[in-house]
Amino acid sequence: MLELVISLSILLLAFGLFASMGNVLRKGIVLTDNLFMERVRARTQCIAIDASGAGTIIRTFRYHQEGEKVRIWLYGLLSALLLFTAAIVLNIESVQQTLNLTLDNAYVHVFVPVEALIWIRSVGALTAYISSTLPSAAL
Repeated sequence: MLELVISLSILLLAFGLFASMGNVLRKGIVLTDNLFMERVRARTQCIAIDASGAGTIIRTFRYHQEGEKVRIWLYGLLSALLLFTAAIVLNIESVQQTLNLTLDNAYVHVFVPVEALIWIRSVGALTAYISSTLPSAAL
């Protein structure tokens, strides 16, 4: 069941990557000018990142037991990126709700700039996408 969830999350991450690439190459037609697609991509990316978190942590420990150092480091990095992103997003949401602030004002109370969070999330998504090819690759 876990492998199915991980596989589905990788497909959703791939969808987000392709949609973002298409949006950039088509000058905003795919996402920026299409509210429905923007919402679909946002939701699928949240589901994909949240769903892949547990699987990456479990795989990190499995590869540790098997002594596969490259995979340990890759999945360890991916787990850290996913957990860090989730923690910051939860922190922003908690600050917003607790202090009754707008989302823009809540960003001021978090120690990570939004741009850095976007970069971390993007690197995490790409690392998850790349790591999905590793189970079949010999390292």
